[in-house]
Formats: sequence, structure tokens, C-alpha cells
Amino acid sequence: MAERSQRWAEDYVRVQAALRGEQTAWDTLYRDAYPPALYMARRVGALGPLGEEEIQDVVAEAFRRCLVRLDCFRPVSRFSTWVCGFVRYVALESVRGAYSRRERLRQWSGAEAPADGTDPEQWLLRRERDGFLRLAFRSLSPRHQVLIGCFVLGWSTRRQVRAQTGLRQPEEMQQALEEALHTLRRRFLELY
Repeated sequence: MAERSQRWAEDYVRVQAALRGEQTAWDTLYRDAYPPALYMARRVGALGPLGEEEIQDVVAEAFRRCLVRLDCFRPVSRFSTWVCGFVRYVALESVRGAYSRRERLRQWSGAEAPADGTDPEQWLLRRERDGFLRLAFRSLSPRHQVLIGCFVLGWSTRRQVRAQTGLRQPEEMQQALEEALHTLRRRFLELY
């Protein structure tokens, strides 16, 4: 925790220097935050019709907004984390603005609108969350995927799980399932 707080403080000192007009401080902040910002833009851009050029525009716009609001940065996280918040917001704006609501719904779901009358914006946010959940699930080990697939999603029987995982006792299966769900939750929260 102390190491993390130290990095936050270092970022804060650089931000203060950038506010005083030191170009090297801004350059260092930009260089450190650019890879995570680009990664975040690509992840959010994958949810909609954003190409690589538009993703670059999203990152540039996010850094522009960060520069304008630089005096609002507080040392409660890394500067790159703060920038990623801007990137996510700008990317979602771009995805939402790329098409009209009806056109997005038709393209992404094959339907005119959600049948239950859900607000299209809420529907898109739920779709984004579900996309991050799928990414988290794919990042699990095959054993964890089998356990969650069987017990949560109903993909296979207990007999198939025993054959694929080697777990025999119900207590072993329960403990392994809890571990798999905990890992899935942690990975989902890291992404979302």
C-alpha cells in the first residue's frame, strides 16, 4: 500500500509541475498514461463501431480534456487511472454518437428496440457490462470455465465436470466453484 501511495504522490508532484508549465512533467505523465489509455479505448471501442483512427481520436480528446481539468487531479489514484476514466467516457460518447439509437440497436441486436421497453441507453450500458463479463470469463482457466459453465450456466452435467476437472467430492467441487466465482468477480471488477 505504501508503494502505491508513493506512486500516487509522484504523479501528483508531476501534475503540479505540469500546472506550473513544466513541459517535461506533462511529457512524462503523457508517456506513462498513453498505453493504458489506448488499451481502455480499444476495449470500449470494441463494443461499438469504432475503428483504429477513431480510437486514436478518442485518446487524443481524453488527454485534451485531462489537460483542461488538470487542476482537478487528486492523489487518490495513478494519473493513468484518472486518464482512463476520461477515455472511457469519451469512448462511450463516441460509440453512442456513431449512430442514432435505433440504428445502433438494429446493428448490435438485430432488433428494432428492446422488447421490454428498456431505455436504449440503459440497454447499451448493460450490454457494455455484459461484454466485460464475457472478457473476464474468457480470461479464466479452463477448469474455472468448466465449473462456472456447469453450476452457474448449466452447460454440462456433474459427471462431465468430474471427468474434465478430476474433482470427485461435492465439497471439493463447491470449494473450486467458490474460487472460480471469486476469480471471475475480481477479473470483472478489474475490467469494469
